[in-house]
Amino acid sequence: MRQVKITTEWVRLSVAALVWLCLSVVNTAQAGSSTSPDTVLEEQLKAFVLEQGALQGTEQANVTVHMPHGALGPCPVAAPFMPTAGRPWGRITVGVKCPGSPPETRYFQADVSVQGTYYVARSPLNAGHRITSGDLVAVSGDLTTLSNRLATSADTLTGQITTRRIGQNTPILTSMVKSPQVIKRGHDVRVIARGQGFHLTSAGIALNGAARGESVRIKTSRGTILRGIASGPDQVQVNF
Repeated sequence: MRQVKITTEWVRLSVAALVWLCLSVVNTAQAGSSTSPDTVLEEQLKAFVLEQGALQGTEQANVTVHMPHGALGPCPVAAPFMPTAGRPWGRITVGVKCPGSPPETRYFQADVSVQGTYYVARSPLNAGHRITSGDLVAVSGDLTTLSNRLATSADTLTGQITTRRIGQNTPILTSMVKSPQVIKRGHDVRVIARGQGFHLTSAGIALNGAARGESVRIKTSRGTILRGIASGPDQVQVNF
């Protein structure tokens, strides 16, 4: 009977030890597979930067958030924000507000690279040249290493007038081109006057040149000076 009692007790203890060991393994696996609060916050910051309007339409954007060493503490309801205005390109600072008592605001450094398409001149272009699609060559690269005035749309460049000489293979900036004039100084123009309940058409003389959408001063046949908007070739719209 003594031997049976020892054997039964030994079996009971062995089973308990086995159960404890299994639970320990499960807890260790769960702890190893869980995501740390710092990692969750890092992913939230990456997603926030990528969602910014300046990155929409790009071919590929990569964000690296530089997290400090060591635990930062939980931030259960993170509210990321950009401390400064402008495109989130290159080295930036991104902030996050963490509720609590008291609330906490944290700041992180991040690097943003944007792979996209820009355009260079196929051959040298002289000042005053009207750009055609044949003048442009599409190039892919990291847009954050280039000027923020880089032209990234062929449709926007086509038809523009160069304001300076552009060398072959030179990236074209928006400051290097301007819209062509649709109104020329001293030319006769068609004036369309619009107001609540009326729509009149008359003639006048342009006192300045203007591209589409720019302001134009017109002298009517009666000598009245009006100001309107260039809406098309030799056409000005005046709103009352």
